[in-house]
Amino acid sequence: FIMCAVAMNLAVRKSEGLQLLRIRKAGQKIRNVASSIHRPIRNKLWPNTLSDRTIDAHLPPGPLGCPFVGFDPRQSSPSHGPGLLFDKLSRRLGHPRVFKFFSKGRAIAVVSGYDNCLAVLSKEFEEVTPQLVPFTSKVVGTSSLRYSCRSDEHAALRKLVGTGLQPSRVRKYVPALQEMAVRILDSSLECRTEVEMEGVCNMFTLDVACGLIIGLDFEDEQMSEVRRQVQRWMSGILSGQSDQWKDAREYLVEKIEAKLDTLEADGPDDSTISAMLFATNDDGRQLSREEIIDNTLLLILAGSETSSGTLTNCMLLLGLHQDSWRRIVSEQEELEQKYGSNLTREVLDKSAYLDSVVRESLRLKPIVGGSMRGIKSTIVVDGKQIPAGWGVAYDRSLTHLLDPVTRNEDDAHMDILRGFRPERWHDNEMRPSKDFIPFGVGPRYCLGADLAMVEMKAFIAQMGRKVPEFDLVYPSPSEDFRLRQNTFIPVPEEGVVIRPRRVNLRVKNG
Repeated sequence: FIMCAVAMNLAVRKSEGLQLLRIRKAGQKIRNVASSIHRPIRNKLWPNTLSDRTIDAHLPPGPLGCPFVGFDPRQSSPSHGPGLLFDKLSRRLGHPRVFKFFSKGRAIAVVSGYDNCLAVLSKEFEEVTPQLVPFTSKVVGTSSLRYSCRSDEHAALRKLVGTGLQPSRVRKYVPALQEMAVRILDSSLECRTEVEMEGVCNMFTLDVACGLIIGLDFEDEQMSEVRRQVQRWMSGILSGQSDQWKDAREYLVEKIEAKLDTLEADGPDDSTISAMLFATNDDGRQLSREEIIDNTLLLILAGSETSSGTLTNCMLLLGLHQDSWRRIVSEQEELEQKYGSNLTREVLDKSAYLDSVVRESLRLKPIVGGSMRGIKSTIVVDGKQIPAGWGVAYDRSLTHLLDPVTRNEDDAHMDILRGFRPERWHDNEMRPSKDFIPFGVGPRYCLGADLAMVEMKAFIAQMGRKVPEFDLVYPSPSEDFRLRQNTFIPVPEEGVVIRPRRVNLRVKNG
């Protein structure tokens, strides 16, 4: 009886197992049929969003949005500034390091984190290709570093353009940077009770571009017109309106060509454009005129707006955190007593607290987004596949937000009131990790990063020596202010206004 019962039980189990197996096989067939129907339909509604079936990795998470249209990556808001879509989707998905969305005909992957960004950008010219934006290529030019599409071509071009930005040349720029800062601050502070610092910072960075990169003479009575034309040219780029930049670009090209004529006749000087003109690679290659012009415009674009925005945010943060401003003033007073009133690279290198303030501003408010790349052959990043035909962008803001060393769960570390802590840069346990990437990563790491840091530190150092005390008039800590939406770096829409309480107007060697 027992043996019979056991046999019957085994028979039932076997029968159930066979039925379960049949059900599983039927389910798989249904899924296969559904998939065969679903993929073509999905590809019609959301083109170029399908996975690569030859790769053993899942697609990144993320919504596709409205068929055919998807999302607008240029979304912004007065409270967030530019870059709203990336931030909004990342939060909705729980901050994955790789996520996707659909926009105007293809899927776009967004990556964050140093390792992931490097994984993408280190493959540039092979599996990953730069995306040439027609409007931007017209504004800047197609002979610049931004549009080099081959690894060997890019490396050669980068080496030649970079001769004007080497540390030895940047070191020589410091006295000129101080002179520019002194002149602009004296004219801006004299007889004024309130000063709009964004305009001051913008004037300074434009003078750096015109004076050091192009090498124009500041005694030239046309300098104010040069500044105006640079601003017109850049405003056309930022607004995307093709009718604002043409005349301004033509004006700037004429100035650059006139400078090149002078250099060819009189010989080299200390300007960046001079270094580019006379630079020669090991194989004897030199830059063409078109390459010099386009890369000069690229350096102006990449340096002026971003440095001005960072300096504006520095003044905002220092106005909100007066204890930090007092530390900068004290540091500069000590250095001035020890080394004299002339700024040098050594003095700036010893300005440790000033350096930490600039870095903290870059951490809190980096350049929004990253240049779009295209995927030529499927890659895997952080365990997620990014198929061929997709776009990919790396995000500095999300990388800084998700830095495991600095992150707070309530995101207080990215708040301008609660998160501004320059002291973190002097503490090995609090210091941001390699996820601090304000100047990018990979083969297109910012060529002008060293000049940008020296330029910004020279301005703030001189500001600290001239204005030891000031009040922040706008925006105040108690008010919600609007951020400019059409810009590379989020700044207050109405600028930053200060009221100096004590001003030390004196010449540099005073």
